[in-house]
Amino acid sequence: METALQPIDKRAPICGAMGIAAPFVGVALALLAYRAYDPPSRPEDEAWSFAVWLVLLLYGSIMSGLILTCVAVARDEKYWVLPWIGFLVNAGPFLYAIIAS
Repeated sequence: METALQPIDKRAPICGAMGIAAPFVGVALALLAYRAYDPPSRPEDEAWSFAVWLVLLLYGSIMSGLILTCVAVARDEKYWVLPWIGFLVNAGPFLYAIIAS
């Protein structure tokens, strides 16, 4: 027989962990792409478009991290500290990008 005071089975912290990892993965991918790029042999117009793609990659990873941490809060995942760490890791660069632009 079920009672009303049974503990709630919380979900696995998948979105919380992915929200923390998203900006780090974005920075790692941007660094790998930058290392693979050969600037001296490329025209200047192509270098600008490459820089725009790197910035979009970084902003996309930050935004996906923010979205994943919001999903983790909405899902009420197991470890409640992971979404808060995700908010700190993602919101700092996001606010810096908004203020700096």
